[in-house]
Amino acid sequence: SVEKIDEAKKILHCCAEYLEAKLDSPFILGNDFSVADIMMGSAWMWNEDQLPKYRRLVEWINRLKARPAFRRISAKNMELPRGEEVRGIQLAPSDL
Repeated sequence: SVEKIDEAKKILHCCAEYLEAKLDSPFILGNDFSVADIMMGSAWMWNEDQLPKYRRLVEWINRLKARPAFRRISAKNMELPRGEEVRGIQLAPSDL
């Protein structure tokens, strides 16, 4: 329902505001990349289109995307056989 979507957006923006205020270093736990960045980053990337006003959050996501491992896996995702497309990433039917 529209009400549930609106409530979910409010929660998303509340969490984004909190993280925006706390992101005073390059990564979640400080200057070093960690599993926390992988876990949180993957979740936030699904909502990237909702985040343009959160400068620190967007910069953090861009740092994650600039990492060599992320670029390698993104390239591999684009090589998957034709299947359903989800947010610009081609998935094989066995991955769905």
